[in-house]
Amino acid sequence: MRRKHTQTLGQAIKLYLKAMGLEKKINEISVIKQWEDIIGTAVANKTEKIFINDKTLFVKVNSSIVKQELLMLQTGIIIRFNDLAKKEIVTKMVVY
Repeated sequence: MRRKHTQTLGQAIKLYLKAMGLEKKINEISVIKQWEDIIGTAVANKTEKIFINDKTLFVKVNSSIVKQELLMLQTGIIIRFNDLAKKEIVTKMVVY
């Protein structure tokens, strides 16, 4: 006999993550893992640290040239992050 209110394991996990408040953080991490695809290998190799805090993307680089390039591409990077996440997770970017 089949139950009326069944759900898949994937649906149950999504509901659990949402209830625990972890859905947003997991979404942010999954997009950060795609940094090299978003920005390219050359720039990704010069990136030391990247994280999101309060809708601000923080990027630490070890090259002033890369820093200037990222600042010029800031708007496009923010749009790309939000497109990949399918929601607004980044509104501002800080390169240091």
